[in-house]
Amino acid sequence: MKLLTASFGAGIGLLLLTGSAPPRPATLCRAGETSVFSFVTKGGKTACLCEGPKQAYLAYRFGTATQVELQYPAVLDRSSWKKFTYAFYLRGGGISNAGLDINELRFTNGGVKYRLYQNYSAEQEEDKGNDVGIEAIVNGKATQIGARVGTVKGNIIGFRDNTKVTKGELE
Repeated sequence: MKLLTASFGAGIGLLLLTGSAPPRPATLCRAGETSVFSFVTKGGKTACLCEGPKQAYLAYRFGTATQVELQYPAVLDRSSWKKFTYAFYLRGGGISNAGLDINELRFTNGGVKYRLYQNYSAEQEEDKGNDVGIEAIVNGKATQIGARVGTVKGNIIGFRDNTKVTKGELE
């Protein structure tokens, strides 16, 4: 990264940074929706959970700003909340107890099982303790799509206390 300065009359300076910036967190949420959880994948696409105005619905979207490849569910109404299943496991105690915080939000669409996950392990290095991404399971075969570091916004941990989604066990 290069550091450039430029002067503009009377000693007023402008500081410019050039080089490659980390990918900006994106959202595929529409006007009036709230982004609950989002990240940019290692492949450059965006995954996000959007809450409708006044918690009218919950929607998952995947794709780019110019093309949403998947929206689930197709119909956005109050019944959408129960189409998602949240599960978690929490073992506190930090490194001495191998602390874990495992969270997943699942849904099935067209025979494909999707699992958004957000996990933390105290045993991992400081910057590598978080594991975030999407898993798609087709005919028993799982494909992982990881999040780019620095692009995660929000979390799915808030679904622990959310009575609108279905609660389940980790799979």
